[in-house]
Amino acid sequence: MVLRNGLTLFITRSLNSRLYKLRERFKGPNCSVLSSKVINYVTKCFSYCINQNKGLKNIVPHAFGDHSCCDNAWCGCKQNPAAYKHTELPYGKDLFGDSLKKALTNILDEYSKDIVVNKLAPCKDSQRNESLNSTIGSKNPKTHIYGGSESNNFRVACGPAQTNLGYDYFGKTLKALFHIEPGYYHNIHTSAMDRKVICDKQRKRTKAFKRSRNQLSQQQNSQTLRRQANAGIT
Repeated sequence: MVLRNGLTLFITRSLNSRLYKLRERFKGPNCSVLSSKVINYVTKCFSYCINQNKGLKNIVPHAFGDHSCCDNAWCGCKQNPAAYKHTELPYGKDLFGDSLKKALTNILDEYSKDIVVNKLAPCKDSQRNESLNSTIGSKNPKTHIYGGSESNNFRVACGPAQTNLGYDYFGKTLKALFHIEPGYYHNIHTSAMDRKVICDKQRKRTKAFKRSRNQLSQQQNSQTLRRQANAGIT
């Protein structure tokens, strides 16, 4: 198993790929189906454990109804055992089947080894790098050939400047280099854009937004699976 050191996104993708490969060859009798919904659930729990640096070995027991080692802070069964149902597993029921449980445990145990844990411990994220690349791409789009032009270096430099200073980077550059004061409409525009960025960040951090995004993703996956089932093998 090859992991890119410390990048949560690539580690989660590696687990997701392994689970889909397991589904292709796993046909254990008398056990739950390793559907896309189950795979997404395991992958999501895995990403939570990586970000919190705990609970990695509780994923499989919790999914199969063993809550003896679960934490009261996140396990709903600990809080209300009589009415508890899984929110993201099929029909809200526990998974079952010794063969499936063993297969999932063997995969997740590999991420608990010392060598892998040392790679998981930094828990670095490439999201900020991708955001910066997107900002640079908006200033220097690949659809236009700016690589050989004189403006290429300035276009690339605008990306980090906007990320670090906000949309007023252009006005601050005019002040610092040319002693030119930006105009009234420039200040209004940059202030509005900076407020929009702050509001978007705050909105995307809320539980409601994340829950809505997750539900939309599940709906799109369900629609894709239905279309594939209706189309048949081509």
